[in-house]
Amino acid sequence: MPAPNNSQLKNLKEHDIYYDNGSDLIVIVGDTSFRVPSYFFTRDSPIFRERLAEGQKGNGADASTKPKTVDHRDRASLYTIVIEPEEKVSADDFAKLCWVFLNTKLSIYEESLGTWEVILRLSTQWQFTEVKDLAFRELHRPGKFNLSLIDRIVLYDRYHAEQKYLEPLYGELLCRAKSLTEEEGTALGMKDVIRISRARE
Repeated sequence: MPAPNNSQLKNLKEHDIYYDNGSDLIVIVGDTSFRVPSYFFTRDSPIFRERLAEGQKGNGADASTKPKTVDHRDRASLYTIVIEPEEKVSADDFAKLCWVFLNTKLSIYEESLGTWEVILRLSTQWQFTEVKDLAFRELHRPGKFNLSLIDRIVLYDRYHAEQKYLEPLYGELLCRAKSLTEEEGTALGMKDVIRISRARE
C-alpha cells in the first residue's frame, strides 16, 4: 500500500486521548492518528520492532511510508506506522491496546470482557507476550467475569493460552458429572470433543 498522500494526511483526526505531542511514534488506523511512545511497542512486540527498523508499515512488503520524519516543533524523531485494512484493526481496537500501556490508574486494569478480548486478539496478532499474559491473568481472576466453563475454554484456546490457564479448565470439565451438550460440543470442536471423550473412558 502506498504511503498516505498529503490530502489523506490532512483528513486524519487525532485520537482524543492517545495523541501526545511529546511522543515519537505516530500510528495511523483508518482516519485516526495516534501519537504514542514507541518504547512500549518496540520493547514488547517483535512485529513492531521489525516494522520500525525496516520502515515496513503493514503486513505486506509493499506497505511502507517514510520511516522517520522530523517534528520541527520539538526536534524529536517521529516514526510512522500505518495499520493496514487487512490487519482488521479499528481505531477503537488500537485505543484499547494503548490503554494497557498508558493506563493512568497504576496497576488497576478494570475493563469489560469485550475489551480484554480485543486486547487478547491484538496481543496475539502482534506478539505482545506480556500484554497477552496480563489479559489472561485478568480474565482468570475468580469471579471477575461471568463466563461459562465452555466459553472460557473456547476463548482461551482461540488465543493459545498457556497450559497453566487451560489445564485447570479441562480438569474441571473432565470432573463434571454432566455430559457435553450438543451446543457445547459444537463450540469446542470435534478435536476437543474426541479428546475429552477418550479421557473420560
